[in-house]
Amino acid sequence: MASSVLAQSSTTSGGPAGKAQSQPSTAQGSPSNRPISTLTPGTPAPPTDPITLAQTRELLNLMDYKKIEDGNWSQMITMNRRAAPFIPEDVWTDVQANINTIDYPTLMQPIYAKYLSQADAAKALEFYRTPAGKRVLQSMPPLLGESVAASQQKGRELGRQAIEKHRTEIEEAQKKYQAEHAPQGAPGPGTGGAAPTKPTSPSTTPAPATPPSTAKPQR
Repeated sequence: MASSVLAQSSTTSGGPAGKAQSQPSTAQGSPSNRPISTLTPGTPAPPTDPITLAQTRELLNLMDYKKIEDGNWSQMITMNRRAAPFIPEDVWTDVQANINTIDYPTLMQPIYAKYLSQADAAKALEFYRTPAGKRVLQSMPPLLGESVAASQQKGRELGRQAIEKHRTEIEEAQKKYQAEHAPQGAPGPGTGGAAPTKPTSPSTTPAPATPPSTAKPQR
């Protein structure tokens, strides 16, 4: 999702919603002020001057984050309605009403605060406020979704090609394994027993981890 472009937020609003703070801190401890080689991939040190709540709110507004989430929740509720048609309509009304109360900037703030500084956010927002920046930010969710799907499809194709290339080798290894692990007294392959099953091609490759854990459809 586009939220991965900016990954942080602070615990103070620092001003009215939708307005980034001026004079961002340039603390020496911030990741943006250290050589990239000092940051271990996957375990970035939290900045000492994290992105503010106001910056987070503006970022999410620019990417139409609430609109994206509303669409995802609507799909999820529709699917659950079809799967459980016996649930009374007023239940879904309450579910939707509760979901509508989510304050996404406040919810995302502690997560974003782990990764980006105020200076990082200020520079990013300067670009995202431009027409080109808005297009980049709003295109990120579908762009990432299609990229993941394309990678998975290519991985499946290449996996099947590798399996087919080694088909004979795999079948021989399977027969040997079944013969070595057959129960005592059981007929082995070629002695009237059941024919060994044909190895199958992998149907999928490991997919990147996905953030949502509430049965919402992937973006």
